[in-house]
Amino acid sequence: MRQLTTFEVDGNTSIDEDQQESPTVADNASTISVKVVTRTKALMMVAILVCLLAVIVVVTVTSNAFIGNEEEEDESNILRASTVVAGSFFFCAIVLPLNGVKCWGIGNYGQMGNGKLGDASFPDSVVGLERDVRSLCSGAVHSCAVDKRGAVKCWGANSDGKLGIDLSTPVAKTPVQVEGLSAGALSVTCGGFHSCALLENKTAVCWGYNGHGQLGSGAVGLHSYVPQRVAGLINVDFVAGGTYSTCAVVNASTQTYCWGHNGYGELGSQNLTLDSRARYVPVRVDPDYSSFGAGETIKAVEGGYYSFCGIQGSAGRLFCVGSNLNYQIGDASTRYFIGTINPVIGFDNGTVAVSPSKYSNRVCAVLNSGEARCWGLFRPESCCVGNGTGDVIARVPVRVAGEFDHRSIAVGKSAACSIRGRRREVWCWGKNHHGQLGNGTTKPFYDLAALVPQPVMVAAVNSTAD
Repeated sequence: MRQLTTFEVDGNTSIDEDQQESPTVADNASTISVKVVTRTKALMMVAILVCLLAVIVVVTVTSNAFIGNEEEEDESNILRASTVVAGSFFFCAIVLPLNGVKCWGIGNYGQMGNGKLGDASFPDSVVGLERDVRSLCSGAVHSCAVDKRGAVKCWGANSDGKLGIDLSTPVAKTPVQVEGLSAGALSVTCGGFHSCALLENKTAVCWGYNGHGQLGSGAVGLHSYVPQRVAGLINVDFVAGGTYSTCAVVNASTQTYCWGHNGYGELGSQNLTLDSRARYVPVRVDPDYSSFGAGETIKAVEGGYYSFCGIQGSAGRLFCVGSNLNYQIGDASTRYFIGTINPVIGFDNGTVAVSPSKYSNRVCAVLNSGEARCWGLFRPESCCVGNGTGDVIARVPVRVAGEFDHRSIAVGKSAACSIRGRRREVWCWGKNHHGQLGNGTTKPFYDLAALVPQPVMVAAVNSTAD
């Protein structure tokens, strides 16, 4: 009788099945023993496989949960932006992640830049500026941007040549090239009815309405669609346009010069009187935003409605100057105007952004804590301080309702928008009769649409064609 042969392979017992014949009793015992061992190992393998499958399922579910959360966050349809700017009844933004431009609100003069005349209650893409935009600004009825080549392009109403093209074109529904600025621009700023650009050679040029000398060329009352060199300024760091005035910060952000309308002392020079209604060339702000502390610099200057506000560099102290008709200087005083820069209550340090409206008597600013505050005149017809109240005269800054996550802010004529949080979402509050809240709806002029911030939504375009 042949014997059943068993042998070890890697420590496991195996059987040579070719040698197997009718078993004896001893053979049966060996076979039973081998089967028990084999079955035990098989059960162990099954158990291991079950554990591995369980781990795979858990990992897959967890991964899907995270992916689902990310998709849910990405699909929330809230507009994300690096910059938001305010026109009178519209807003524009440099939108993430491609840095293209979208606008929403009133579009009766082509302010949407989408090739149409009509309002947009959702953000709509500006034709030809779908990506790689460096700088953006808006005036009362126009906007301008700098593309990746340094070219300046503008759209909207062209009265007084503020778009930088011949007056034979009254409206541009899509961006047009500014005369002579096809390259070489670093940034652009909009006044109420004029525009300026900072060039690579650190000089500045302005074009558009010049009724108060806001182009800074020395010419008196001559509007120009051709950009004019601002007289005498070199080493320019940035430029800010107000309603009818302009300022520039120069010399490594240590000095401010302003020009244009001065009826409320908004040029910030104590050497000028209200009889000097306009300055046609730059004049030094004195004292300056950098005057309070040795070695101080100027972080930002922004123009408003017959006023300017500036942020001191290191401490982030906020100052405003000019008209105080409705307490937009923010110092609780009742003075009609303030002709030298004045500290704003509650902003002694930590200010990161400020936006005085070019179209109304109100100002908002943001602290490094993420808190946003506004002050000035907030009537039902103009709306809203952002704290849930529609009728406020705020002599001192009032906190905007909600989380302390604001990063920057832009104030229009009847609404305001800010960029918020880690994702840089755009939220707006105020009136919505032209869709300026950007959420796909409109409400009548007399309706106080949003007394606290609401998100701007990305969705199908809702525009009125020609």
